[in-house]
Amino acid sequence: QSTRMELSNLAEWLIRRGRDVGTTQAVADLQRYVDASEIPLHSTLGLTGLKVDCQCDLGFGIALIPWESIPASYHKHTLSTRFLASLGFKWPSAALVKERLLPKLHVSTEEERQRSRLDDSEMHDALLCINVVGPFASEVLVSWLDPPQWAPVIGVTYSMPYPEGRSRHDAWTSEHCEAASKLFKTFRTLSAGAKDALRVPLQRLSIAMRRLSNVDSAIDLGIALEALFLNDLQDDRGELTFRLRLRVARYLEQNSTNREALFRIIGDLYTLRSKAVHTGQTPKDIKGRTTSELLEEGFQLTAAAIRRHVYEGPPDWSKVQLS
Repeated sequence: QSTRMELSNLAEWLIRRGRDVGTTQAVADLQRYVDASEIPLHSTLGLTGLKVDCQCDLGFGIALIPWESIPASYHKHTLSTRFLASLGFKWPSAALVKERLLPKLHVSTEEERQRSRLDDSEMHDALLCINVVGPFASEVLVSWLDPPQWAPVIGVTYSMPYPEGRSRHDAWTSEHCEAASKLFKTFRTLSAGAKDALRVPLQRLSIAMRRLSNVDSAIDLGIALEALFLNDLQDDRGELTFRLRLRVARYLEQNSTNREALFRIIGDLYTLRSKAVHTGQTPKDIKGRTTSELLEEGFQLTAAAIRRHVYEGPPDWSKVQLS
């Protein structure tokens, strides 16, 4: 994350800072910046899809807060007035925030600029854990860095991913906060490979819940299920639907009656996915369930399976199938 600074920009900042705190303090602030080797910054992800009433500390300096609780800043004001208003139908209702202490770098080439890019993957992993405890479909509308007021940084460094799908307003509770914090702490202990493998179903589940059409939801949910339950079958891809139904039923349920019911649900979900892929349409209902009801069941069981994977690690599928 970087911004271009010219002498005219610095002069503009000194004048504005001098008006706010006086010329002596403005010059002292500039000297503080010159002497500093590290700069404290606030990293913010503006979220939509969650109604948050109070702060939830997820650990490791990351917190989920109501949008209104973000302190007023040049960046927040500029983004609110110039950019977010253009989204119209979506507006941030919560934010993930993290305090960071980053080395002060002055870059002059594109290669140096790329090396200095901020790694915010941990905050996005926290969001994936937040979403799966609901499951919720919250998404990032905007992200930015807030420097301290004493740092001569001009302009807004921000990112605005294209908002996708329907607008949801799910309620966030203290129980969700506790569950997300526990899940995120466990997720952070996983190996890099395990995290990479789980990010696919985590991301696809969130996308499936946001999709405007049931066709897209069914396809993305099918991808999430395959990533969870068929990730060991890169070569042997025979009887995929049967294996998936068997594994889900045996993995998530203990008694035969519940396993039979879940076996049928997964079969119905794959019928839905097949019709979506091959015809571009989904039926209004399948075996007495509306498509929306069936998809919601799929969202819930996929979220439960992901949470179990995080806590217990990937299962031995041979033992699961033969149990």
